[in-house]
Amino acid sequence: MEQVLINGHQGNVFQDVPAYCGIYANSDWQMTENLREQCIPISGAISDLRIETNFAPGAGTSYVFTLRVNGAPSALTVTIANAATSGQDIVNSVNVVAGDIVCLQSQPVGGFPPFPAAVVPHWTLKWTAGVKESIVLGSCHTSVSGTVYAPISHNDEVNGTELESRQVIPTDGNLKCLFIDQDVAAGGGGYIYTLRLNGADTALTVTINDPNTTGNDVAHSVAVVAGDVVAMSMVRIAGMLVDPIVHYGMVFEPDIDGESLILGGTWNPLHDTNTEYNYLGMGWLGDSWTVTEASRDEMGQECTLKKLFMLLSAAPGAGNSYQFIGEIKCR
Repeated sequence: MEQVLINGHQGNVFQDVPAYCGIYANSDWQMTENLREQCIPISGAISDLRIETNFAPGAGTSYVFTLRVNGAPSALTVTIANAATSGQDIVNSVNVVAGDIVCLQSQPVGGFPPFPAAVVPHWTLKWTAGVKESIVLGSCHTSVSGTVYAPISHNDEVNGTELESRQVIPTDGNLKCLFIDQDVAAGGGGYIYTLRLNGADTALTVTINDPNTTGNDVAHSVAVVAGDVVAMSMVRIAGMLVDPIVHYGMVFEPDIDGESLILGGTWNPLHDTNTEYNYLGMGWLGDSWTVTEASRDEMGQECTLKKLFMLLSAAPGAGNSYQFIGEIKCR
């Protein structure tokens, strides 16, 4: 099946050094690659890289955007140069296997000085795999303080409260093939990574003890239905001295072939009077609601969006309500 990966955090790339971002569950750009890497949970192909920026780089300068696999550049790349504000690579396709580590790199090129103009990129890719095999990707810091939680589709922070890390499933299927990759060993201890469903541990879990840095669970499958609530728990094993950056991925196998997940969530509260906007698929728990729609745009490609589910931490209250509307801008 084909899955469209919708992305585009409202953050500038760096004008003078390479920057990195996750390919799915977007967040801000970072200069350290392993902060934004994500772990592929099953064999497939990544293709159709499309990029759009809010400004042109400027005469004699450019940005080169490249899919990186296991710390090396791939053939999937887009250059946006001079007066251009968009580009695409719909020719190359990159095969990956379970356990591969991926991210998107931005490389400024030319004239130092002048630097390319500061730009905010939005991007989208396609994932292609076997029948009913879509992916959910994430990455974050763990914590030496004890049990923490993270959304399953995510790219940045953990939280000590599961309530603020939940995401809601919009369609029926199964979650399986959990792959975990730590950037370093746990320093004498370890971590237990577990999919949580409706506030309880599931059988889909991976334990990584020092000196190991990778692990997977390909034996278990967890059935989910529309409206179920999911999160990841990360339980520290006593003796751990460091808090690794963890890259993770799992497979979503939908009951209806061709469906995949777009998951979001934020701990930022809704305003009680203003009309506000946020990302369709969010990668950082602190992404705030804003009155400026353009600052929460993401980029997609041809697909059908349906089955919108919302989950609030509390009811609006007697006589009050919130209306949530998905908006699409056609280019």
